[in-house]
Amino acid sequence: MDMTQRRQITLVTGAIGCGKTTYCRTQIDAARSAGLEVAGVLSPARFEQGIKVGIDALDLRSGELHPLAHLRTMETAKDVRRQIGIGVR
Repeated sequence: MDMTQRRQITLVTGAIGCGKTTYCRTQIDAARSAGLEVAGVLSPARFEQGIKVGIDALDLRSGELHPLAHLRTMETAKDVRRQIGIGVR
């Protein structure tokens, strides 16, 4: 079968921090190593000083990375972490 005729869409869901992005990156690398064309959008988290502050959109075909969502400022993130009892330096 000609691979251009076989298209597949995969949606990965799961709990926060369970490894969705890591799993997707592994599958992307494997598909590319097998000579398959990979396209779509991966939405990795953006971290500053170990704190999640946003989500980016990575175009898997072009490699372009763009901000998708800005969750909070560093100060707001630190305040939230303090309020819920997670240590912040």
